Amino acid sequence: MGPNYKFFYTGDTGFCDEEYKKLGNKYGPFQLAAILIGCYCPRWFMKSQHINPEEAVAIHTHIKAEHTMGIHWGTYEMGSNEPYMEPRELFLKAAEHLSEGELFTVCHGETWKHLQK
Repeated sequence: MGPNYKFFYTGDTGFCDEEYKKLGNKYGPFQLAAILIGCYCPRWFMKSQHINPEEAVAIHTHIKAEHTMGIHWGTYEMGSNEPYMEPRELFLKAAEHLSEGELFTVCHGETWKHLQK
């Protein structure tokens, strides 16, 4: 990565608008973020531990990430009850207002290479 390359990983997290803005203001911008997008239903049960795809897009913006990979979805059933491909579909739909390629997901075995400026 190097001293001028910042990476952000959410891990399992609920959404806290102001805290992510504080992180972005203090530590951003990040060149790459890995933000979870799956296992968010039912919301009444999962919202304190897993963000939904729309919240993932908000976090991307709040932390000032250049690129965000949507993770934590589509590998296996995790006890959540959203449809298998829904996290990816909602994530990309919520990102339609952003630049192409700014937010993305990868398929199993796929490689993504970020060329540093």
